[in-house]
Amino acid sequence: MEPLAQPPRRQRAAVFVAIPLGLVILLLVAVLITRDNAAERADFNPLLGKAAPEIAGTTLDGQQFDLDQLRGKWVVVNFFATWCVPCLQEHPYLVSFDRRHTQANDNVQLISVVFNDDVDAVREFYEQRGGGYPVVNGDQGRLALEYSVIRVPDTYVIDQIGVVRARIPRPLNSADELDQIISDLTAQLTRQASSGP
Repeated sequence: MEPLAQPPRRQRAAVFVAIPLGLVILLLVAVLITRDNAAERADFNPLLGKAAPEIAGTTLDGQQFDLDQLRGKWVVVNFFATWCVPCLQEHPYLVSFDRRHTQANDNVQLISVVFNDDVDAVREFYEQRGGGYPVVNGDQGRLALEYSVIRVPDTYVIDQIGVVRARIPRPLNSADELDQIISDLTAQLTRQASSGP
């Protein structure tokens, strides 16, 4: 009886490579199918209902800024960059929102935080497009990290006691959008306070 012919070495090598490669591809497909997409990750709100992380630093005009000094006011924190097209599109809404509340001298304050941008470019941006609200240097991304910002624009609404109440991880649709959010949150907090513990 003749011995069985052995398969050529190339065929055996191909089988040994194909099986692990197939397993890796299957694992990769499973990971891609089950993981959150970028939009879902951007909508993640780990700070909602928690104390806002500290924002302290120097503004574009060289003033010292500390978020804690704004207690008693609603604070809108907008992360932006001059290279971000949606940021450019929403900028007039922010300017309008700020102008309205500055003239009303009410308890609402807008601030912007620079996200991964050149301070000189940001200064020139505000000189050309306006905006009289504080613009804080982003501290080489530390503030963005603490606020879970992964893309800009990203806007947070902080209540009068320093608690994050809302996040808008996209460009604003209008200046009125922020006013509506603050109005809705004020009504919600008032209802909660009147209903008791």
